[in-house]
Amino acid sequence: MAIRLFVVYFLAFFAAIAFAEEENEVRRRHNYKMSFKKPYYWLNDNKTIPYFETSPNVLLSQNFIRLTMSLPNQQGAIWTQHPNEFKEWQIEFSVLVSGRGSIGSEGFAFWYKKEKFHNGPLYGSDDNWHGLGVLFDTASPEENRLFPYTFAVENDGTKDIKYRKDHPNFSLGGCYRDYRNTPGPVWYRITYSAGKLTVEADLRQNGKAYSSCLSAILEKELPTGYYFGVTASTGNPHADDHDILEFKMYELNPSYKPKKEQLKDHVFTENEKKLIHDIQNTVDDLIVEEDEEPETLNPHAVTQLMENQLKIIEDLNIIITRIGESSSPLTHKGQYADSRKLEDLSRQFGLLITEVQNLASAVRDMGQNGQQNNNNEAVQRIEDHLNSLHAKVDSTRQAANDAAGFSSKVLHEKRPSVTSHNWVLYLLAVIGGAGLMYSITIVRRITKREKKFI
Repeated sequence: MAIRLFVVYFLAFFAAIAFAEEENEVRRRHNYKMSFKKPYYWLNDNKTIPYFETSPNVLLSQNFIRLTMSLPNQQGAIWTQHPNEFKEWQIEFSVLVSGRGSIGSEGFAFWYKKEKFHNGPLYGSDDNWHGLGVLFDTASPEENRLFPYTFAVENDGTKDIKYRKDHPNFSLGGCYRDYRNTPGPVWYRITYSAGKLTVEADLRQNGKAYSSCLSAILEKELPTGYYFGVTASTGNPHADDHDILEFKMYELNPSYKPKKEQLKDHVFTENEKKLIHDIQNTVDDLIVEEDEEPETLNPHAVTQLMENQLKIIEDLNIIITRIGESSSPLTHKGQYADSRKLEDLSRQFGLLITEVQNLASAVRDMGQNGQQNNNNEAVQRIEDHLNSLHAKVDSTRQAANDAAGFSSKVLHEKRPSVTSHNWVLYLLAVIGGAGLMYSITIVRRITKREKKFI
């Protein structure tokens, strides 16, 4: 019993933790017009970053944006082109600060300011600004400090920051984080929500494991319409390379509108209205065509066509067999009488081929006729041709039987050479059979196409 209670309390404890984490998760939406990452300027050839502006001495490459080189008394800056329009936001960016020796100088800063590109003594920017600054001071000879220090300052244009040494007295908070000469880029996350500022740092795990640096409630609410930027500067004689690698901006707690409300707010142009009207008319025409039932072929006529096709195929097989028998050895005495039989058989085949051609013509007319209401009339004409063809096949079969019967009487006499009449008969049979099979194939295709309406 005690073990069961322990398991229940254990599961409830972790469920409460998971629920609390889900409640504390902040909803955010990425804004690409205030973000950049590698490759920075792939959309153009003049090496400008979309939606951002840089100072002239900033070095742009495919792998990094170098705000300052490791030369004394250098300054560099990068700013968004357009002001921020969101009340709550979150910034994530990565930097790489490197230099010779164990002592650096000056540093860099993140800004949310009313004005941009105002150069000054404070890490490449002026020290009398309106807005927020998160400052990353690499070293301070005035304080005898050789270790990097991060702190935040809110300014309404009245605070002089550059030469002050009492950072805890005027700053919102700070922390010591050694971001210089690290093996990889250092990530920072700055969040402003509900009047509260939070700064977090990740020195080793590429923005996957942030730790808190400072958290403070601002004296005044930060307005919209300010610019985001990052600046850097070097000292003398010590200097560092300040590279910024990635910058991502998110809107916090975005308001999502249903699609219907978005459409209500949208004002349609004349071209859009015309396009919607044309699409609606097309849809209505398709619905009317689906409602109309197409005329169908007569099922009895289709069945009759199939039966006549089978009869003709059987009769052709019999004729070919009889022709083979008529080509048996004949005596010289019976050649004259046999030639008369063969001439009669050839005449019957001529009539048969003519009828096959008529049938093919009728089938071709039916295939070219695209109107549904004329199909039954075409089927009737094809059926008439098939009946006539069937009668001529019977006559031809009778002539073939007579020729075969006469030739069987003289099988015991000497075999002469095969005459040219046999080859003519074979040729006529092949042509007639090919024409008939072509006609049958077309009829079957048309019948198969029309069966879906039966």
